[in-house]
Amino acid sequence: MEQVLEDKILELLKKQTGHAGFYYKNLVTGDTLGYHENEQFLAASVIKLPIFMCISKWAYEGKVSMAEKLKVSEGDKMPICGALTLFTGEPEADIKTLCNLMISLSDNTATNMLIKRFTMEAFCEEFKNIGLENTRLERLLFDADAG
Repeated sequence: MEQVLEDKILELLKKQTGHAGFYYKNLVTGDTLGYHENEQFLAASVIKLPIFMCISKWAYEGKVSMAEKLKVSEGDKMPICGALTLFTGEPEADIKTLCNLMISLSDNTATNMLIKRFTMEAFCEEFKNIGLENTRLERLLFDADAG
């Protein structure tokens, strides 16, 4: 990466309010650029990416079918959190649809459905297997009762 571009990116990151981290790696050239890249952050919706990676990996390995259907109960629906809250009754959605909603619309109901289906423990174990040593899933999204 050109040094001028690297310097400009780092300059812009340093001007941001709050606490930011950034990591870039060009998979072709191997060039990297980081800013607070080794610090820990609360993931918020970013956790959805490694969740999706794990499910995709398990589907590729034949450990899960993306066509498996899950019933979305009224109690599963997160208020004002994605498309699934707009359905009346208790719709069924396959894992592929839940993944699509989680990634494309940041649907928290879909995310929680997937976490419940596969378990936090399974995700945490797979995060380590794929090299995400410091990534943990410790609660459902918007779980006010979790510590």
